[in-house]
Amino acid sequence: MTAVFDRPLDPATLTVAAQTFKIMDSDGFRALEYVVPNGANTSVLFKTIDPLKPLTDHSIFIVNVKDTQGRQMTNTFSSIFLTNDVTP
Repeated sequence: MTAVFDRPLDPATLTVAAQTFKIMDSDGFRALEYVVPNGANTSVLFKTIDPLKPLTDHSIFIVNVKDTQGRQMTNTFSSIFLTNDVTP
């Protein structure tokens, strides 16, 4: 999954350890394998350790991200998405 921002972000706030990116399903929060910012720090790729369940609602939360000026997001970003059925 990818999150895109309108300004460069502080890479120190874009790590698994910083817990700024969270994904949740009906079983709770999913562990992230990695969080990788692009070269300009304006978008972030993140991946869960285990595959997401098919045909399941998932919530994503982005919190406490800072830009390169040290300004922290004032609100939590959240969104819900439904995964596809991946059965062949």
